[in-house]
Amino acid sequence: MDSSEGARPVDMAVRQRAPSPPLDVRMGLNVGAMGGGTAGDVFLGIEGEALGFAVQGTQLTLPTDDGTSGTDELRLATVHLTWAAVSTDRVRWRVEGGVSTAVAPDITFVGPSLATSLEACVVGPLDVEARVQGTAGTYRQLDASAGLAVHLGALNLRGGVRGLILDDAGLVDGVQHVDRFVGPYAGAGFVF
Repeated sequence: MDSSEGARPVDMAVRQRAPSPPLDVRMGLNVGAMGGGTAGDVFLGIEGEALGFAVQGTQLTLPTDDGTSGTDELRLATVHLTWAAVSTDRVRWRVEGGVSTAVAPDITFVGPSLATSLEACVVGPLDVEARVQGTAGTYRQLDASAGLAVHLGALNLRGGVRGLILDDAGLVDGVQHVDRFVGPYAGAGFVF
């Protein structure tokens, strides 16, 4: 008698797992000239297919605004939740919302923040990038940049122009100060 007779067949079907959604990590550093001084940014973004978060910090070192020798340092930061309203191989458009801060020598501001950004492939490894961020509340901030990026594998090299408007709404010394800065930037980052 064959030993396999009467034995139950073994189910050899392999169950396939649904692929997990991709997780992108973006990080980098930008430096530039702004307002007669310098600006440096660090950023980190982690996102899935559509949802994620982004953190950005900026250090501004500027000539003093009262004419004395030395420099003033301002630190800006944003923490946002992000949603990719459009996400294809060639275009990614994000809508962001969260909190921003501005820290000056004698005062710290915190306010609600909204932003939008666009990355679009022009040709091959060349992308166009644009971002606008705004804050309204205890202080006002408008931060906009546009530039080009070249993707060399995981390494991204970028450059462009950035404009920044900061308005203390008169909270520093009772007189409203509106500062406008424009300048070039260049940077490098990684995408994993």
